[in-house]
Amino acid sequence: MVTLSAFFLRQATGRNVLFALAALVFCIGLFKVVFTPMYQAVSSGFVPFDLQFPLTREMIIIQLGAMGPGSFAAYARFAAVDMAFPIIASSFTLLLWAWLVKKSGSEMLRGAFERGWWIWAVFPAVCDLTENFFFLQIFATYPEPALDAIEIAVDVHRGKLAFLTLSQGITVGLAVMTALMQLRCKPTR
Repeated sequence: MVTLSAFFLRQATGRNVLFALAALVFCIGLFKVVFTPMYQAVSSGFVPFDLQFPLTREMIIIQLGAMGPGSFAAYARFAAVDMAFPIIASSFTLLLWAWLVKKSGSEMLRGAFERGWWIWAVFPAVCDLTENFFFLQIFATYPEPALDAIEIAVDVHRGKLAFLTLSQGITVGLAVMTALMQLRCKPTR
């Protein structure tokens, strides 16, 4: 863990955080402007399962009934980018956390980071990649519903939301702590 932690801390420069943010925004733009509308055009207006919160088993089964020709191909294109997205998102989060830890000047935060609490930023990506696999399996068996894949996909999707919420909470908390530490350490004139 210490070796990976040290790597993240070394890479956590303002430039690298901005580069990762730009890659993240680019992917989100691709989803919004290209891939989601392409999918909606062949799926009766529904957005991909990945983007639906909450998502239930019943919603998947109903939406599968509304799929048109080309739905699987459109989803496969969406999924190709969505395989890279969680890796980019986790990289951004890891770099941001490491950068904030460095900026805070706190040995306690640095020690916690080095002990591996940054792993929480990886869990949403693991869930996202797992749900992508099961969503692809659901489409691959269409028009027959893959009930086991639907069950697993919905549960993993819920887990992803929980880990994303936790990750965002950590990010906000870390940003506030770093800002407060920076304000406390500024020399007064």
